[in-house]
Amino acid sequence: MKKRAVTFGAVIAAVVVALAGLGAFVVAQILTHPPEDTARFLPEETAFYASLNLRPGVDQLTQAVDVLDRFKENPEFELKLDEFYDQIEEELGIDVEADVFPWIGPEVSMAIPNFDGIDDAPDVVAFIGATDRAAAEAAVRKLVARAESEDSPFTETQTRGHLSFIGEESDDLPKYIVLTDDYIVFATSEELLTDTLDRMEPDYTGPTLLDKPGFQGARSAAQSPRFGILYVDLSAVLSGAGEVDLEDFGVLGLVGDQAPEFVVASLAFFDGGVRVATSFDTTDDSLVAPSPNTLASASLAPHDALALVSFVGLREAWEAYADDTAEIDELFDTVGQELGIDIEDDILSWVSGELAAAVLLPEGATLGIEEIHANLYVEFDDREAALSGLGKVRTLLESSGLAFRDTSIGGYDAVMAGAGDAGDVLGLSPGYVVLDRYVVIGTSEESLRQAVAAKSGEVATLAQAPAFTRPVEAAGGTADYMVYANIERIVEALMAESEEDDFAQLLEPLQAILLSATAGEDVSTYGAVLTID
Repeated sequence: MKKRAVTFGAVIAAVVVALAGLGAFVVAQILTHPPEDTARFLPEETAFYASLNLRPGVDQLTQAVDVLDRFKENPEFELKLDEFYDQIEEELGIDVEADVFPWIGPEVSMAIPNFDGIDDAPDVVAFIGATDRAAAEAAVRKLVARAESEDSPFTETQTRGHLSFIGEESDDLPKYIVLTDDYIVFATSEELLTDTLDRMEPDYTGPTLLDKPGFQGARSAAQSPRFGILYVDLSAVLSGAGEVDLEDFGVLGLVGDQAPEFVVASLAFFDGGVRVATSFDTTDDSLVAPSPNTLASASLAPHDALALVSFVGLREAWEAYADDTAEIDELFDTVGQELGIDIEDDILSWVSGELAAAVLLPEGATLGIEEIHANLYVEFDDREAALSGLGKVRTLLESSGLAFRDTSIGGYDAVMAGAGDAGDVLGLSPGYVVLDRYVVIGTSEESLRQAVAAKSGEVATLAQAPAFTRPVEAAGGTADYMVYANIERIVEALMAESEEDDFAQLLEPLQAILLSATAGEDVSTYGAVLTID
């Protein structure tokens, strides 16, 4: 089959990749451009809108250049970037560095104004800002020439007094390309192009997406300053789905009438990293944590922990949804009758606050399943109830043939599974120790020793480690639900095992990643923070 001409997605991708060259034109882009300015060219019912601001302000640009320069210290990264540029040139006939970087800006965006169902391809419009009209035209002519060489002819003409190129119908190409004074406009239909050009007229006074209260609320919910935003009007998307049975489409079937009005994701640089945050209006059935997650488990984990997962509200979630979980109730009753443990009274009743798990890598240990060192941190509000519940679990396991021994770890009473009882399974020798208001359940005595050492101050804790505190602070200081990974430490372990790992070398500048979620009374936010060392 003959290779098709340049796809519309590839056109946009070629423009977006220009972000990687921010350092090449930071001086030319030093001024600040209003974020999401192209929203004024779109109808207020727009279902999908994404925008990249190439003039987000001196602070954002400086931080972007710092991050890029850190990666450029690795020759392998420069090589991979050059290979990517070469691939773009091969596909599009455009040298990104020579033909795009000098003029692109101040904004690149694309939108789906109307969503008419999942069966039909939506009409799409895209805007590429141009600071040099002649240079932008030269790049477009190269793009058109490459398309025509792939048997996708374009007709050069004038539209509303603007140079334009109209192609043949194709599933892969934008049919209309128009060069205005400030933007290259791509559109997939004549009606969409006409309506867009109407809104781009200086005297246009009709309603636009920028004026829509819902969009303004989404922008307010997004982080600021930022260099990118993604906005989805879920009400418009679900309405456009028409009579489609949403239950056939996974998550759409779950949200139904409870779907938030909008979802907005924003991208921003901060000192030494990148943050992505997704916000939406909190729905009535969202579980709002009764109290903020203190992340106190980080004070019971060593500073070089590989990962930490933490969340709050387990007991509250169970209480909120217990009436709707007849199957689980039946399962719990069966377990209680068979094992003699009431899961609600003996376990869930005292599990309050934070529930967290940390993956550790003690000195001398290797990555792999040969030996696993991890701790589970269970916060309680009733010490006697917690000890009673643990005692019942111990009695149950002992009746099943698993022996336990009482011991001491760093001066704290601990309970460990007897030697040989569990050690043959993935190198596990589980046990637990009670520290402050946490039950710490470990996969090995060494993992529990690390928890005790952190509690006693013998080693620095994760809560004191910049690799952890930097992304937490960038995410807002806390999170109801959080996943943290120490990429730097993981890469070091991988490199120690294989110095030939090119992928690990490319990740070398990365320090950590943190995924977080917070459900507020009005707005809920999901985010990802990536830090560079």
